[in-house]
Amino acid sequence: MIDSHKPVADQSAYTVVVAQQVNLYEGPNLYLNANYDATSVPVPKGVGPISGMVLMTQ
Repeated sequence: MIDSHKPVADQSAYTVVVAQQVNLYEGPNLYLNANYDATSVPVPKGVGPISGMVLMTQ
């Protein structure tokens, strides 16, 4: 559950969300970033610039 009036993850180089459900309340903006080269933090296995389809469902 994300209940915020401010942006979420807007400052991060990349965003990884592992969840069965994500609820956004009170109008937050959730940023899904993919700038993997902008940080020295290692990208977890299975995440990053991989081939395949990205899917977000409701």
